[in-house]
Amino acid sequence: MESKYLHLSNIVLLIITVPQICKAHDITLSVFTVTSKSMTVRWSGHTGASSYKITATPKNSPEPSVFAQFSGSTVMGSVNSLSPNTVYRMRVEAMDNAVNVLSSAETEETTAPEVPLIYQAYSKHSDSITVEFGVVSGATSYIIRAENEDGFFSESLVNTSPGTVVAPEVPLIYQAYSKHSDSITVEFGVVSGATSYIIRAENEDGFFSESLVNTSPGTVVGLLPYTQYTLSVMSVNTGGRSQPSLTVNARTVLVAPDLISSSPSSDIIVIEWNPVDHAVLYSLVMIMEGSTRVRLNTSETNMTFTDLQPGTTYSIKGNAWDPDGNQGDDITVYQITQESKS
Repeated sequence: MESKYLHLSNIVLLIITVPQICKAHDITLSVFTVTSKSMTVRWSGHTGASSYKITATPKNSPEPSVFAQFSGSTVMGSVNSLSPNTVYRMRVEAMDNAVNVLSSAETEETTAPEVPLIYQAYSKHSDSITVEFGVVSGATSYIIRAENEDGFFSESLVNTSPGTVVAPEVPLIYQAYSKHSDSITVEFGVVSGATSYIIRAENEDGFFSESLVNTSPGTVVGLLPYTQYTLSVMSVNTGGRSQPSLTVNARTVLVAPDLISSSPSSDIIVIEWNPVDHAVLYSLVMIMEGSTRVRLNTSETNMTFTDLQPGTTYSIKGNAWDPDGNQGDDITVYQITQESKS
């Protein structure tokens, strides 16, 4: 589906058309973009062609055809000076140096309606603006776009004039926290009439993302470990998106240590790992199959468990802690002690 944006000051009407499937021979043809007065088409190249001729012929109009010529190395071009809201038969012909037609293809497409003219815009309520505009022949609906200097924008689908843009209410963030090194969860107040929400995350390195969620809480993923982010929430309804909420800051937690286990003897398991950036402490929890649980903390990057049972499977879960006392991601490895040699 192709979309055309028609700018009118700070209000934009978006008119939507659906391209039709072309009928092709050796060469293929498709419509790339459409406006009210032009069409851009693209075609597959043809061996031996020295030029391509594009013809736009009105299907149900006495108006003359419009032509455009392009070199043999071109596979996309525009035909201008078309009439709005008119069905055109678009034809491409691949020609050799003697102007013989080597191959051709056709498709049909309708130009967009005329650009609407806005008569006036006014506000009768603090959260909405009404726009009066001239209706356009052939248009089935209209999209009113509203923008401001702070980056807010909304698009409202209306059937006719006048149309009203209603901004949804701004949500309130209660808290934001991280339970995984690549994500932050945001809890916020739901807004009456909102159909979804957008959580915006930014950091000092220029990272920016917007995640669409259905309700609270919502989670932003794909983040960096132990990195602080500034977060805000916008509510979304048929009128567009609200202004961003007041921001909050949250930091992702540490990654898990990469545990490497071994059993040098029947009653010992040794765990080693590389240092985790920003970690001040590590926790290891060892569990023997179905029973014993041992928890140890260390600032080192290795740990030895002794007095274990021979030939027994142990699970060891580890995680790192940051300077603020936040627990990072955890990882679990399994190790079997050696069989007793006696």
